[in-house]
Amino acid sequence: MPISPLTSIPAFPSEQLNYKEYNIDNYNNILLEFDKKINDSTNISLKQKIEFNNEIIGLINEIKKLHDSHLESSEKNNENFIAELQILKIKFGMVAIKYADTDWESFGLSEEIFKNNHQFLNSHLCRLSLDEQQRQNITDNDINQVWYCCLYNFAYELAHNKVAPPADKNHTKYHTEYYSIVDKLKAENLPEDKIFAIANARSALILCRDSFVTESPKDNALFYSTKGS
Repeated sequence: MPISPLTSIPAFPSEQLNYKEYNIDNYNNILLEFDKKINDSTNISLKQKIEFNNEIIGLINEIKKLHDSHLESSEKNNENFIAELQILKIKFGMVAIKYADTDWESFGLSEEIFKNNHQFLNSHLCRLSLDEQQRQNITDNDINQVWYCCLYNFAYELAHNKVAPPADKNHTKYHTEYYSIVDKLKAENLPEDKIFAIANARSALILCRDSFVTESPKDNALFYSTKGS
């Protein structure tokens, strides 16, 4: 379920915006570098993925802070500047989601980013027309496709590797479902390691199922392998 390659920024006619704290080329180069790494490599270690994801989230917070400060300013002719920041924030969020199939904490943060991107695109603060969203590959549908990939990839991680249980039981509905499974298994007096292994497998089944929206997962190998858990 690949998404379209991220396009370069700026998206609007170039203006010589002289903001010392902001270099659009630097942000864009970092964005494209992270996107290329995750799209081209199949052997990024789990540790590297988590580190990269943390870096990306730090950049999202940095861009959001810059965006919000200029949105509140009375400076004239900064509409394009704000729009460019909005594109960057959404695209960095989409790349962060690609790196989030590692553990429950990263996955939970990615769901927050996914929801925030949707809410922002449909809010009065968004300065991006639908045409511009389509040109930049950041429509609601584009964001959904990245999220569905994350669901599937994290399902694979849960099914094939020993992923530690989530620290927060209520971070997302998936965290809550995980501990609902755990509580039911505890009543059967099973060993703890077996309980968590089964909970991972059953959570993988749920995530895999949810990643298929327009088609049935019944013939998918991952879905089939976890269905009997």
